[in-house]
Amino acid sequence: MLRFLLVFIFRLLLVAVGGGLAALAGVAIAIRSPNPTPEKPLIAHLLPSLDPPVAGSNPAASPTLATETATPVESTSQLGEAEQEELEAELKQLQAQLKKLPNRRANRQKIAQLNQQIAEIEQQLNPEPSPVASTPFFSPEQKTATLPSDALFADTSGDLRPEAGPILDKIASELKNYPKTTVRIWAHTDGAGQARNNRILSFRQAQAIAQYLSSALGDGYHWLVVGYGETRPLVPNDTPVNLQRNRRIEIAIE
Repeated sequence: MLRFLLVFIFRLLLVAVGGGLAALAGVAIAIRSPNPTPEKPLIAHLLPSLDPPVAGSNPAASPTLATETATPVESTSQLGEAEQEELEAELKQLQAQLKKLPNRRANRQKIAQLNQQIAEIEQQLNPEPSPVASTPFFSPEQKTATLPSDALFADTSGDLRPEAGPILDKIASELKNYPKTTVRIWAHTDGAGQARNNRILSFRQAQAIAQYLSSALGDGYHWLVVGYGETRPLVPNDTPVNLQRNRRIEIAIE
């Protein structure tokens, strides 16, 4: 009996030692020669089936990127004759500089800058026509309309532009809703030039608008025309933008 027990223990030791040596040999072989296309272990195949999918999740879906749409900048005023001539001269000068560049490859950056400047000047010389605003000029709460003089008159002129027709026609159509009223037209200039000349110019502009509207509406209206010149500025005449804001026409229903 004792002999049998000793033999059994000896065999167990042989199995344990042999299994350990086999495991070490397997690890060494796996380290030195890994499988290039390993398969997932059995536990990796079982785990996904045990976890329920999360509602609304879609791993294949890619996020949507929001894109911004550039808003075109509208031309707010028409160019005067002097400004147009100055821009045309500058455009010709830039085009001449572009032609004189000897090595176009070496001056690629300079060429790009010149092309950008040329495009900007051409846009100013040939702006897209602005549609007449669909918002009413007058309402029961708002009976005064203020218009930029540059949209109606050429530079330092009392003559209406051709583009002023659609604007004044819309004003005339709205004034038909207020028959037998007094229409006040006040014209203002900026602070450039002599005060007397500005006063005369503003009066000529106010008269031109009154004549246009009167011919479109006929009798039944009383017209009050005043040219204030530079005496009632909205803002200081210290920048080109402020000068443009002060050049304005006010049409009011009284």
